[in-house]
Amino acid sequence: MKGISKFFIITILVTVAFLSNLLAADMKMGYIDSDKIMQQYEGVGDAQKDFDEQAKVWETQMKNMQKEIEELRKQYDEKKLLLSEDKKIELETQIQTKMMEYEKFVKDIYGPTGKAAVKNAELLQPIIEKINKIIQRIAADESYDFIFDVVNGNLVFAKEEYDLTARVVEELKKIDEQENN
Repeated sequence: MKGISKFFIITILVTVAFLSNLLAADMKMGYIDSDKIMQQYEGVGDAQKDFDEQAKVWETQMKNMQKEIEELRKQYDEKKLLLSEDKKIELETQIQTKMMEYEKFVKDIYGPTGKAAVKNAELLQPIIEKINKIIQRIAADESYDFIFDVVNGNLVFAKEEYDLTARVVEELKKIDEQENN
């Protein structure tokens, strides 16, 4: 009885391994490098320019706030010996309030869910959607079973012949040319 069950288990394991190899042989896989796509696609550069323009506005606002705080500190340091206790407390409170406003502003802009992250997502979303449509079309037209993104670290080996990065960039350029005409 033990001999039959061992034989049965071994037969099942061999069959499963054989079928897995057979199924894997019929699969078509490809990969992209999304970092390269983002570097090579001109639309990303346009989005980056838009983002940089907005970032300059935020930077100017931050510098103005910093300058205001420095001016208040300077006033306080120059006059603290001549000021009454009430006036000192008033200026100290004003400085602290301005510092808290500055910190809140920086957090609102550059925090994880801040305006910079929102603006970046807003500018990149149409590009990402366009890339995903191209990948889906390539997968459907050429019967790919899997297309991986090497940037995510989910791929440790791939033949270069399966790299679809350049194709996606070419398709993006074609779509842009069609949209501009």
